[in-house]
Amino acid sequence: MTAIAIERIKTEFAGLVPAKVTLSASATSKYYKGTLVAAHATTGRAVVPTDGDGLAIMGVADATFDNSTGGNDAMKVECTPGIHGPFVVSGSTPVPGSLMFAVDNQTVSTSDNGATRGIAGVCTKVTADGAFIMIGAGSTGLLAAVAATLASVSALQDDALTTSLHVPVPIFAARNYTTGVTAPAYTTSVDGIDPTAESLGLRWNDDGTTVFALAVDLPPDLDDTEDITVNVMGYRVGSADDTAALTIGAFFRVNGAAFNADATAGGDTTAFDGATTVVTTETLTILAADIPANPTSLLLTLTPTAALDADDLVVLGVWLTGTRKLLTA
Repeated sequence: MTAIAIERIKTEFAGLVPAKVTLSASATSKYYKGTLVAAHATTGRAVVPTDGDGLAIMGVADATFDNSTGGNDAMKVECTPGIHGPFVVSGSTPVPGSLMFAVDNQTVSTSDNGATRGIAGVCTKVTADGAFIMIGAGSTGLLAAVAATLASVSALQDDALTTSLHVPVPIFAARNYTTGVTAPAYTTSVDGIDPTAESLGLRWNDDGTTVFALAVDLPPDLDDTEDITVNVMGYRVGSADDTAALTIGAFFRVNGAAFNADATAGGDTTAFDGATTVVTTETLTILAADIPANPTSLLLTLTPTAALDADDLVVLGVWLTGTRKLLTA
């Protein structure tokens, strides 16, 4: 098709907002007078809405159109946009202005059921018999855009109000706490980074006593009035020392205070009691009472407890979980 270079004769003006909507019927479908009619997302044919189809409502059937035995496009379905009702309400009672979603051909809801329901329209009033809905083919796209915007805003609000905080601690920067030397490669006589395929963890030999240190910067929205959990993921090589744990030193550094002003807030993790080479995550809780105000950095030291005397212990990952401080400005 090419552009024309003469005036085009208008055969019909549907209005700024359509007063009528005419859709081709879908095969083997029946549309009852006064019920909601949706449009198929790809074919544009009239569809009887069902829960979870995600199809937008175009109007209310002007009459009963019975295409039960017909094929696609066998007849036309006339719909009228505008304010219609009352419709049955599923779930929470709406208020005027609520965005409504179609559940079936006579039922609407304020819930989109996880973005699976199509937009029916906007609630204009609620009576004892149900909700009146402003339905309009011309406004469907706008309502869809509004719904998408509201979903995005809701996601941002959820993120802003999420109180959990996850802070990774890099183990490949581990250093010997006594000498300051970067952790060497593990051997059967040297504690260090294990070169075993798919491991590359920090590994101690049985009876290993090397103290490794890890440092991490703390985010400014960490709530220092709540506990912090140190999470350590790892495994034992061997089946004898199922009470073995890690002794963790935890030293907070604060701007304006001496670097070594903080006493350790650490202790022993829970035991690595999984079967040999089976990964578990063990924890240590740092109590809020032991956390200084506005800490900017945390130094962790790790060394096995004396219970590790026959097996090896391998640490694969370390992270902190805490509470996010809700910002007030």
